[in-house]
Amino acid sequence: MPDLTESERQFTSDCVAEFLSYANTDATEQVECIYRSHAFPKSRLVLKVQTKPATYAVKIDTEAPDTGRLRDEFDLLTKLNIHFEDNPTTQVIRPVYLSDTNFFFVTEFIDRPTAVDLIYNSTDDDQVAQVFRRAGSWLNDLHSCQLPVSYAFRPKWMTDSISDLLGAVPYEITDQSRRWVNIMFAEAARLNTPGWLWESWRDAYGPKLARDVAEAHMLEPPLDLTVLKGDAAEWSQRLKCRLLQNGGLRRAG
Repeated sequence: MPDLTESERQFTSDCVAEFLSYANTDATEQVECIYRSHAFPKSRLVLKVQTKPATYAVKIDTEAPDTGRLRDEFDLLTKLNIHFEDNPTTQVIRPVYLSDTNFFFVTEFIDRPTAVDLIYNSTDDDQVAQVFRRAGSWLNDLHSCQLPVSYAFRPKWMTDSISDLLGAVPYEITDQSRRWVNIMFAEAARLNTPGWLWESWRDAYGPKLARDVAEAHMLEPPLDLTVLKGDAAEWSQRLKCRLLQNGGLRRAG
């Protein structure tokens, strides 16, 4: 189990005392730290709090009052818990308490292996396959929680997501991963292309031209329009398009 500093012990004790006051009980049997974030070791902890009535998980993030992270996560858990309330096969962890300070929230504690634990540690292939099937079923139920949302064309979603992730983790973590991230950025066009298609282009046109084609596919294509009635120049201003020499319109972005 992760060790706590003296200041962390005092802070976590205050968090536990606040929750016990809310739960109207002081019958604490055991409190232990069961997790410290690798990426955010100074701010993110999880405690296991065992009382006589029940056992709880206390999730702490000392930066959450500024980021709103725990508040948003607790709100989402609350919505999902209500959504899955009558589902006999799919459930989420039950949220119990969100601190007014937003430093921590409390959920029920589930003393079972996680899906990741089973996938990496199980020697039973059938059990692992069942985990993946249940995960797929859970995701299907999860997507039914809200109506689908249409997003703009994002051919560079992979590199954009990595850039966003790099901005959210401490510098030392980013620095450790920089070499591999740079390789991924350099190979983004190839990785974004199905293997059979990349090999076909490479064999037909050579590696350089194949890469140029793949990189072009990661750019959002413009939309060309033809004006059948009216003044093309006027429509180009109204639609914020570029007027082409042939009288057509081109909208990009």
